[in-house]
Amino acid sequence: MPLPYDATLKDLAQISPRGLLEIFVAPTSLPVSLLNIDLSTVTTSADVVFGLGEPLQEIVHLDFQSGASGTKHADILVYNALLHRQFSVAVHSIVVLLRPEAAHANLHGRVAYSPRSDRGKMDFTYEVVRLWERSAAELLEGDVGALPLAVLGKLKPGDSLEAGMSDVVARLIGRLEHGIPQNQARRLLTASFVRRVNYTKEPKTCANP
Repeated sequence: MPLPYDATLKDLAQISPRGLLEIFVAPTSLPVSLLNIDLSTVTTSADVVFGLGEPLQEIVHLDFQSGASGTKHADILVYNALLHRQFSVAVHSIVVLLRPEAAHANLHGRVAYSPRSDRGKMDFTYEVVRLWERSAAELLEGDVGALPLAVLGKLKPGDSLEAGMSDVVARLIGRLEHGIPQNQARRLLTASFVRRVNYTKEPKTCANP
């Protein structure tokens, strides 16, 4: 069942596909599009899949995690394989951990096993991004479509939570007040609020260790 804030992650990707993508990968000169993928048996609405190039040359899959899961690494392997099978291009998988409670020991960037090493093996790697280690100031300098992620970033050293968040929100609002339509700015502000409230109030225990 999708969580209340899952839709806001999709919303960011629809507002600015390139802006959200380039928060996590190096800027590209290739055309960027949001792919409408039906992997309904194994995926959730929080997953975002970008296509790079026309014709398609590469896929970047973002999986946002707000809670710990002991099986997410296996899900990422499945998503990567299914996307590669469907589109026959290279797929880069990134797990974006939105808060420290989402970090699980199994999410270390690799799925490897070899019951008979001389006859075949699995060795799959993926990227793990811990959003709370990314500077909020850096995120605020990015594309407006990705600004709501700044409320989950790392505050300036020495700032209290209250002072740091006040500064981030003020700067976020300042950027949204210039250069984009009012209805879009309202959607982004709502996304920022939903993230901060939900990701700091969810239970810290893991139902699926």
